[in-house]
Amino acid sequence: YCGVDPTARSIHLGNLVPMMILLHFYVRGHDIVNIIGGATGQVGDPSGRTTARNEMIQQERINNVNNINLQLKRFFQNGKAYYLRKQSDQSTEFGTHFIRNNLDWWKDVKMLDFLANYGKHIRIQQMLSRDSVTSRLSATSNSKTDGLGFNEFTYQILQAYDFYHLYSKEDVNVQVGGNDQWGNIVAGIDLIQRLSSKDNVPLAEKDKKLGPYGITVPLLTTANGTKFGKSAGNAIFIDPKMN
Repeated sequence: YCGVDPTARSIHLGNLVPMMILLHFYVRGHDIVNIIGGATGQVGDPSGRTTARNEMIQQERINNVNNINLQLKRFFQNGKAYYLRKQSDQSTEFGTHFIRNNLDWWKDVKMLDFLANYGKHIRIQQMLSRDSVTSRLSATSNSKTDGLGFNEFTYQILQAYDFYHLYSKEDVNVQVGGNDQWGNIVAGIDLIQRLSSKDNVPLAEKDKKLGPYGITVPLLTTANGTKFGKSAGNAIFIDPKMN
């Protein structure tokens, strides 16, 4: 699976790099899942950022979720059609493409219940060591930012739980993302392993399935190494009206 937060009404070219990995799985018979972060988009991912995201009104976020949903469907439909045009063998069995909004499972989670059930499996030392956190703390010490908010600090926990939810409920065992997502992906792998081995049964024996695994891809960058994306202000959006 791969996720995208609805912080704009369109995905951009940078989002399509990990999507290409999903497309390769898809045309080879694997089921794939896109998550649209209706919940995590309210918090804001600090990865690759030096400042906090601007707040977004709820209705704007809902509109973005709906628009991105259509874009993701169209991307994989077009990818499938392109693949069929290029292949002489038309009997290819494709996987199934699912789209999920993580608000569907987060909206009913209560904070105290979450802390009681999962907090003991999350290690602060590891959270503090993530690049997305250390880079912001380092920038803060140099007076370049206004600090790292608790909401952004806990983003990695939310993404980790997303991976755990999909792994345990929908048999999703691989997460794909840009290499700035490595820390968040590893957080998910760590949470799955801790929760799955809490009764001292090895993960492979307990679940009888592969994973969890993470795959990262290079970020699209400018000639000077700056990331193409919304946070850098230089995103090339799929929606032509936004460019």
